[in-house]
Amino acid sequence: MKISNLVNSVVQAGRSVLASLPPIAAQQPAPLSQRSVDSFQAASRAPVSLHGGTHETSGLGLNGSSGTLRTATGRIRAEDWSNPAAVVGRLTQNPAGGSLDNSAARCGPSSLLGAALMQGPERGARFLDSVATGSASSRLTAGERRELQSTATHLRNGTCTYEELSRAQSLLYRAGNTQSDLRRAMADVIDGHVHPGGRRTSGPVPDTMTPDQERLFELRTHLTNGTMTAAEATETQAILTRYYGEGTRVSLVDDPSHPGDDSRRMYTVTLPGREGARELSGFSDTEISGLAAAGGGAPRQVALTSGADSLSTMVRGLAPGESATVRVAGTDAGTSADHFVTVGRRADGTAFLYNSDPGSGDYTAYTGASGPTQPADFDAQLRRLSGRIHRDSDGDMPLVTVSHF
Repeated sequence: MKISNLVNSVVQAGRSVLASLPPIAAQQPAPLSQRSVDSFQAASRAPVSLHGGTHETSGLGLNGSSGTLRTATGRIRAEDWSNPAAVVGRLTQNPAGGSLDNSAARCGPSSLLGAALMQGPERGARFLDSVATGSASSRLTAGERRELQSTATHLRNGTCTYEELSRAQSLLYRAGNTQSDLRRAMADVIDGHVHPGGRRTSGPVPDTMTPDQERLFELRTHLTNGTMTAAEATETQAILTRYYGEGTRVSLVDDPSHPGDDSRRMYTVTLPGREGARELSGFSDTEISGLAAAGGGAPRQVALTSGADSLSTMVRGLAPGESATVRVAGTDAGTSADHFVTVGRRADGTAFLYNSDPGSGDYTAYTGASGPTQPADFDAQLRRLSGRIHRDSDGDMPLVTVSHF
């Protein structure tokens, strides 16, 4: 699974501070952390209608229940773009109706899209166009690429709908989901859910295992223990290819918090074609940075050392047009930083936060002031989310991806 990491929260105000943060110190090898996934639980959180403040209020899209906040419907009003928070405050990562698709895992790309849209419809359109025509487009079909470009066109000409933006979140997830959960892919074969040639079943786990399943069971134990060898990784890839198809690739990648440290590297899997599209694990910090780059965000990553008032510190240090995407727990009671949110500044300096899957009492969007000092209510929102920043299971703090759309 994937490890994630981010930036110093006890630095002084000013952009120069963010740019000068020290590198993360090397650490002793630790067990692999779990891949970051969104905290959304479709089975336990019933859909509720979107509601919130008016165009003039600071907070929009308040989730006043324990349910899941859905996206608004219909064409976006032209006047709402005078304050883009009026748009993103009605745009959660959960579609207005119908299938949830990959909404449970798309907090990361939704956060980036929200950050781009907070700069206005043209910046959002450029983000979608860049993903549709750049390197990330190889993970989309020709029709999906055209769909992203069509949404970009509609953003520019004022005819875009909330349904289109919700669909764009799904396509951005597919484009940016470059690293899949190897243990989960192995488990689906071991449990008999995937058969040779890609056929899937959802029945009970079989009583007996095939030779492939027995061997994968052994290899998964080595992966979990951190003792998998390069030869075993090659063997794992060969077995999985018989089930998922040609193009299955097992790779050894850097822990983003410890680049170049061989003792902290981890295995991931890339699944081909429809299997890759079906895979629904959450984004890592590496994938967030990759999608931001694909969308023209010129990202840089910095590393947190603690939670505290880190989001307030980030906002003070961001330049106009910059945004910082960071992992926090999805709720106050959460103990894992498994949900992405974004704080940033519009081109005019106005501070904002965007939470694509607000929990009970959370706002979808909230705006602050253009200067270094923020209103008390906005700062309270930042402190609330800062309190949800937790270390990953390997002891590292999340990484912050700073983008400029």
